[in-house]
Amino acid sequence: MARSESTTKSVSIDEVRQHLNELLHEVATGGTSVLVEEDGQPIAGIVSVRELEMLSRLGSEWLQRFEPLLRSWTAFSDESPERIEHEIEQALSG
Repeated sequence: MARSESTTKSVSIDEVRQHLNELLHEVATGGTSVLVEEDGQPIAGIVSVRELEMLSRLGSEWLQRFEPLLRSWTAFSDESPERIEHEIEQALSG
């Protein structure tokens, strides 16, 4: 299955205000994402519903995969790196 290429277009917030309808049409129909900038700094993005759903799904999948690791980091957050290394060595040595 061929994948269509998506392009990202940088637009100032003033341009967004002036051309919102056109930009939304481009995003919805043309595979374009919009990076909104204010004073040259990115402040927001405009993406299609399809891209938003994909990002949401990827975020959920990432959280499911890494949640045990995040829990372990939290459990050891008060421990020194040396103590954690010692505990890992002890666990691996049997």
